[in-house]
Amino acid sequence: MAEQKDKWEKAQNPDTAKAGEARLRLEGEPQKAIEEASIFDKLLSLSFGKGRVPEEIITAFLRQLVMLLEAGVTLLRAINTLGSRTSNKAFADVLKDVGNKIESGNTLWQSLSYHPKCFNYLFISIIKAGESSGTLTEIMTRLSDYREKRAFMRSQVRSALAYPFVIFIAGAAVLALFLIVVLPEFESLFASFDIKLPAITRAALAFSHALVKLWWLFIILIGGAFALVSAYAKTPGGRLRVDYWKMRMPVFGQVITKKVVADFAHTFATLLNAGISILETLDLTKEAVGNAAFAQDLQQVRESIERGEGLEKPLRRSKVVPPLVTDMLSTGEESGALEKVSRQMARIFEQEVENAVNTLRSLIEPVMILGLGLVVLFLTLSFFWPYISIINQMTGNIT
Repeated sequence: MAEQKDKWEKAQNPDTAKAGEARLRLEGEPQKAIEEASIFDKLLSLSFGKGRVPEEIITAFLRQLVMLLEAGVTLLRAINTLGSRTSNKAFADVLKDVGNKIESGNTLWQSLSYHPKCFNYLFISIIKAGESSGTLTEIMTRLSDYREKRAFMRSQVRSALAYPFVIFIAGAAVLALFLIVVLPEFESLFASFDIKLPAITRAALAFSHALVKLWWLFIILIGGAFALVSAYAKTPGGRLRVDYWKMRMPVFGQVITKKVVADFAHTFATLLNAGISILETLDLTKEAVGNAAFAQDLQQVRESIERGEGLEKPLRRSKVVPPLVTDMLSTGEESGALEKVSRQMARIFEQEVENAVNTLRSLIEPVMILGLGLVVLFLTLSFFWPYISIINQMTGNIT
């Protein structure tokens, strides 16, 4: 069984044999690095958020490091130069420490591993693979491409999902302002004319009284519900169910699913290209996709490959992996071209994410306009309808 698994790995990842040590387990990583990393990052985090390093700064650092290395600048000098140029004080301190570690004899991946808040396990794994195989600049270029594409997709999906949320909050704020501030000011005016208020105005006044008197209860209920859902989503079982529901929910689920698949394909192809073993690649990809339901299926794929059975069967049983993904990966497995197929799949689903985001926006805009229109209609009727009764009453008194 072990021989069958080894043959499968060699067929799917022929660059692994050339990479040698690129089959990662991060063996030889200093235990001291983990200890010092936590101390260093804690010191950074004490400076009122200054210890946080944005992802785009790290990606830009990678790009610039590649340029300097390809220009013939030594690694130590390149790190020190970029550390002195960066505008982020926390990242400058990190690069200064990385430079000191390199100067004392550590490799680049070992020096970066002292700072896990900036450079996660996947990042370190790819850098180590590049150093071990002698293709560091090429690997870092691919890593930069990977990070930029993921950041672009993330911003696309976030903007699409945030749009209806912002509109909803704005509409709710206008409605609450009207019910709490505006409508009570005119309640005494309506009462002075001794008219029967329409049902919509009575409902608005009743809700207004509830908001004014029991505002604290509404805050507790909304805050408590949010806290309960957040706490539940942090448990292993809760996160699994929430992530599964996110991928299956109407309209938004398609966008989230395609984004997760695109992330998976980009990560999978990048790691295989770095010469990392298929099992280590699946372990790292599970953490990178950021979806517990999808990660659970990847774990089943890993176990299947470890038994020498391949990846098609567990993918066919999956409830969240699209059939197209299973078909393409199965073809890649049979042809021994998993990396190539994964890159093609990443391009396909990257385009699918863009199309899905545009479709979502086109669907949401009329729904949001309709919703805001209903809010405006409710406000108009509840406020102006009593005036019609008042005018009718005054006209009747004159005649």
